Amino acid sequence: MYIFMHLKLLIFIFLFTLSERCVFAKFEETLYFLEKEVNPEFKLELSNFSFAEKMINEGAWVLSDIYKKKDTDLDSTDKLKKISAFAWVIYHFAVLKGNGFEEGTFIIEDPKHCIYEFLKSYPFSYQRPSTHLEYIKKVTSTSQYGIDFIGEFNSETQDWIPYNLNFFLLDLFLNKHTQARVLPTRKAHMLFSQIKATQETMLNSDHIFIKLESNGLKTPGGFINHAIDLYYSRYPVQNNSRRLLSQVERVSPNLIQVFMDAMEEHKPMSEKERETFFYFSKEIGIRFMLEKIEAIRNQSTYFSKKIELFYSFIKTRGYDHLASRMGNEVIFTVNEIEKMLANTIN
Repeated sequence: MYIFMHLKLLIFIFLFTLSERCVFAKFEETLYFLEKEVNPEFKLELSNFSFAEKMINEGAWVLSDIYKKKDTDLDSTDKLKKISAFAWVIYHFAVLKGNGFEEGTFIIEDPKHCIYEFLKSYPFSYQRPSTHLEYIKKVTSTSQYGIDFIGEFNSETQDWIPYNLNFFLLDLFLNKHTQARVLPTRKAHMLFSQIKATQETMLNSDHIFIKLESNGLKTPGGFINHAIDLYYSRYPVQNNSRRLLSQVERVSPNLIQVFMDAMEEHKPMSEKERETFFYFSKEIGIRFMLEKIEAIRNQSTYFSKKIELFYSFIKTRGYDHLASRMGNEVIFTVNEIEKMLANTIN
């Protein structure tokens, strides 16, 4: 009897140790990726590994609760910490897909609006201007929202304390207007909006757009730096040697040119047609271009070199979910999220 009990204990210890190793193995890839970032401002320091690991682990349970709609009766600080953990786990999933980034966008299938309602219910989320998804905002009348991560990081406890902002001048005097760079790649702001499934958006189900940004709009420093970031995004410095590892939704100009050449080769276009095709290639992206190219393929057995070049361009970049893809963003379906979630929690 005693031998049997000891044997069970040894088996339990072995399985627990194995599970701990599995958990570390799940996170190791993301930690390694962030440690090796080329640009220092995005790099994860070794001293913050335990924080990142804790946030990914917590984020998996937060995401599980989001889908179960268990997020109730949280105060604003607890809610903000859960949102930051959520950001870490979806970033972790992006790295596992080979889509880790320094600057990037998530577009996640959200047919029941679980993620959108979770983010929108944060009491200090605010409607804000944005240069992203201009056409989609116009045709679906959706607003874009921002969440600032304001608080203090404690290096000893590897945790962070969000600040509740009440009165601007008092908060400024108490030095509460400090952006906490507690999101992956040292970001401090989350931009998000719904993308509704309509004929104009060419989507079969509702999605949510999420972008992690360096600066928000609710702190003086964040507002100024955001304006500077916007300026450089519009007018990039030509001699800037820094190259960002980017996974944003913007469509490659080279791909648009390849698409336009293929369409022109198939049938000469008028100036108005060229303007229309160029506009929707830029605003709707790959799913629009792919639909037009597929229509040509279905009409003719002739397969031109320019059309082959279009498919080759997409294939070499390893794009998935082409039917819902705009540009170079990270896309997740509900099924994909649920599978990754099960592997992370179990």
